[in-house]
Amino acid sequence: MITSSQIEKELLNFWIDSENKVSPKKSFQRIYTTNVVVYTSKHLFGHYAENSLGELSTRHPGRYILIRPANDLNTDPVRFFISGHFQIGDKNEKRNCCEIIKLVSHSPILNQMYSFASSLLMPDLPLEFWWIGQIPQNDLFFSKMSSIADRIWVDSQIFENPLWDLKNFELSSRKYNKDILLGDLNWIRIYRWREIIAELFDGAWSRYLLRIKNITIKFGEGFSSFRGLLMACWMAVNLKWNYIGKGIQTFPEKLEFQSLNREPITVYFQKVKDSDAMNRLYSVEIETSEPEKAIFQVKREKDPQCVLSQSIVNGEIIFSRTTYFEHLHSSQLLLEGLKRFEPDRVFEKVLQLIRTMVELHE
Repeated sequence: MITSSQIEKELLNFWIDSENKVSPKKSFQRIYTTNVVVYTSKHLFGHYAENSLGELSTRHPGRYILIRPANDLNTDPVRFFISGHFQIGDKNEKRNCCEIIKLVSHSPILNQMYSFASSLLMPDLPLEFWWIGQIPQNDLFFSKMSSIADRIWVDSQIFENPLWDLKNFELSSRKYNKDILLGDLNWIRIYRWREIIAELFDGAWSRYLLRIKNITIKFGEGFSSFRGLLMACWMAVNLKWNYIGKGIQTFPEKLEFQSLNREPITVYFQKVKDSDAMNRLYSVEIETSEPEKAIFQVKREKDPQCVLSQSIVNGEIIFSRTTYFEHLHSSQLLLEGLKRFEPDRVFEKVLQLIRTMVELHE
């Protein structure tokens, strides 16, 4: 029977052996800034999580614990693997280091690994809990880990039914811990889009916000418009629009809002036949009403990592800029999220708006 004491002893021996293999000039120390527990019930997602943690651990030292299912049921019911990860300093000197503990279990007992995983946590450090999969209605591991975690992360991009899962994300998480913080990697994916759109309305341009009439959000064909939906809800929350459309069960072709001055606003979603835009936002175009009809747009150029932002008033381009977007992998998205340890009130309001849209249908 594997115990947490056995794992801690092997870790200690591992680091002693590692230290004996390096010169004094390349000494290192174990550093922990947070606990990160990752759980997935699917073998394929296990590889994805393992690669993400391997990259993340070199930039953000912590105690990383991965719980994933075994692929071979002829093995022991529970096995563990440890790996050390270094942050490379100047002149390739090994400095700060941390470890990943991987717990591999047979699926029937996977969700019972909570006590084992919690016994490996470093005391007095924040606990980040990354749940990879659908939001469960009743799951022992989800409920127990949520009850002690400081923040729970999901990735709505992999949800089979994003509307339903995000509708229940806050309710399911805070059912066990009313103070838990909420995070979504998909929300971080559109951060730079949100930032550029906000910049288009800086200063004197803010007067156009009250005259927004239509928004058209385009996305790659073959994928859902969920990032576009998050973008639309972000604008609605920040500008205090009221949702006046019908309840939604699947991704809509349009959304209907009402502005603070009681003017109607329509958000349209359109698919684009462009392989470079697949699974990504392609463009966001914001149109205002008369007088001084204006169009504010952000769209990908031929290079999918380049985004063009423009302001057009009365048919004349008065602002144009190209921004380079490097594609962020899951480890980079999570790293961005870990940098900010405070409630994301706007994201929570977006979740509440999505829940309202879905509940209107129910």
